[in-house]
Amino acid sequence: MRPVGRRVQRFFELPQSTVVEVLAVEANGPAQRAGLRAGDRIVALDGQAVANVDDIHRLLTHQPTATPLKLSVLREQERLELSVIPGEA
Repeated sequence: MRPVGRRVQRFFELPQSTVVEVLAVEANGPAQRAGLRAGDRIVALDGQAVANVDDIHRLLTHQPTATPLKLSVLREQERLELSVIPGEA
């Protein structure tokens, strides 16, 4: 979990003041295949805002494996929408 500044929160219209920072991406795992990189900051999963890892786990438990989900991330100064297919690495 990483706090974001007010300016970033307003600019990207984030409802929360924290995001989930990606520290590492497993080689050949679902995150890497989706294009996620270390340093990316996850702000939403399938349109639902996330403020911590528990939010991500909660949302993933209600999704069938192998169903594509939209992952919204901040990378440097831009917001990206990635398609990730949850599953085993």
